[in-house]
Amino acid sequence: GGPGIGGGGHRNSNYANCPSPALGNVLIIQEQMKSCPDDSSKGGTITFDFNPNIAGDIDFTFAKILDTDEGVTPKIKVWKSNENVNNAPSTPVFTTPKTGNNGLWYEQFSTNGAWQNRYKGLKRIQFVYAGSGCVAEIGFKPSKCPPASPPPKLL
Repeated sequence: GGPGIGGGGHRNSNYANCPSPALGNVLIIQEQMKSCPDDSSKGGTITFDFNPNIAGDIDFTFAKILDTDEGVTPKIKVWKSNENVNNAPSTPVFTTPKTGNNGLWYEQFSTNGAWQNRYKGLKRIQFVYAGSGCVAEIGFKPSKCPPASPPPKLL
């Protein structure tokens, strides 16, 4: 990996991976039995839950997805603050494109007219992968400022 590396991420591709500064750490579903980071070709789910009592409703502003190269495209599901997360969300599922090896996809929902209002007032954002890929970055705005958080704990 790395900026500009891979068939999907080279400078002249539709999903060029040449941001400045470089992406740095990304979230992956780890391939089993590997000692170094490697996103799983079997896919899985990465979920972000927001506590409305602390942050209020969340406006999902953008997403960056990297390295979806198994020929299957990830989906983004969101739940509004009044929805039960044990049920299917009412907001239509957003299907992202296949980026190819190390390709970077970016969507700014806050300016995309078709999706602009669908991604406001949320409590859960979920990325569902049927193959490899990762969440490179997400943007969100809480409706209220959360209190200072304690230092992270090792689980």
